Amino acid sequence: MVISMRSLLGHRVRCSDGYVARISDLHLYNGDWRAQQVVLSVPTQPWRKTVVKTEKFTAIDWTKQNFAIACTRGDVERADCIEDNPPIDWIAEQNALNFNVCATHWSPWSAFPQDVVPNVSDKGPQLYSLRHLLRYSVQGRDGQFIGKVFDFCMEPKGWGVSSITVRVAESGSIKCIALDIGNVSSVDFERRVIALNLNKEAVVKAESFTTFHESGVRAFASRVCARLTG
Repeated sequence: MVISMRSLLGHRVRCSDGYVARISDLHLYNGDWRAQQVVLSVPTQPWRKTVVKTEKFTAIDWTKQNFAIACTRGDVERADCIEDNPPIDWIAEQNALNFNVCATHWSPWSAFPQDVVPNVSDKGPQLYSLRHLLRYSVQGRDGQFIGKVFDFCMEPKGWGVSSITVRVAESGSIKCIALDIGNVSSVDFERRVIALNLNKEAVVKAESFTTFHESGVRAFASRVCARLTG
């Protein structure tokens, strides 16, 4: 069984003392393609992005989407924030913000604004935000556009990413295709592109795949339609 990582966003995380937070994001390391951090939305600290290591999750019911964490409310509120180990998109966002602030309020007594926003994409394997990756395009080894990233799937144990789900439009229809994560050859942050070691023809011919998230949306939509028509 594989788990849709997209479907985990927004689900509850219960602390040992009953305190409840929600999953806001997941941070993936493309060196070994493993989820390393979970970003929590804490009701008492809505301004703060709290980060918890995946090792802290003790009991996970993947079918009911219930997560137990070996922390109390106080531990969560005192946990690291996203600034302590940020993903690459957060670093770029802060660089751009600092550049724009410097350029807008420049004076003879301030630092001279830089010509360009510092490049953050040439540092080898990086920590990536799942939400950010879901906006990426996918291209083949020949550089041809294939589709858009729809989801990532992971194994129930170990938080290791097993596959990438690509939404492909072909012959007037749209289908999702799950490809082994080993087919990802590179991630280009600047261009928002994930490159595969496959060509477009091989991907399009692959069998379509329905993720847990997509099937759940379809089931919900069918129930709503049944109620409206009934």
